[in-house]
Amino acid sequence: FFFLEVYRTYINVMNEHIRIENRQSNPWQFDYISPLYGDIENNTEPMVIMASPGMLQNGKSRELFEQLCTDEKNGVVLTGYSVEGTLAHMISTNQIKQIQALDGHLLDLRCQIKTISFAAHTDFKGTRSFIEEVKPKNIVLVHGNRTQM
Repeated sequence: FFFLEVYRTYINVMNEHIRIENRQSNPWQFDYISPLYGDIENNTEPMVIMASPGMLQNGKSRELFEQLCTDEKNGVVLTGYSVEGTLAHMISTNQIKQIQALDGHLLDLRCQIKTISFAAHTDFKGTRSFIEEVKPKNIVLVHGNRTQM
């Protein structure tokens, strides 16, 4: 997982427990989590997929959604806020019964759609309060794109 490279690189700023565990074993090795390469069409095993971007407009989440959305055995959990006009917003508010796939053809929406409240973002006040309480020696900011940092 590429994002874990950030944690591996900055192990020296992690708390003592993580630094000790890192010397004994790899705390970033997950037994039941693996990256998804390619598509899922031939997979017959149950799975949970976590993909971004969450608005379902493009990217891996959109590609996977198009593969999953026509089967009523599948479920999609949207986590939190979705912008009006995005696919995520339209399906979470039951505005549509079909979507136009990225290749142009129509797909019937048969999968189950649930929305839960889960946000990984905070505002300035929340971030400042957290930093003041934790008082870290170093702060590493991670964002999706270098230009948006």
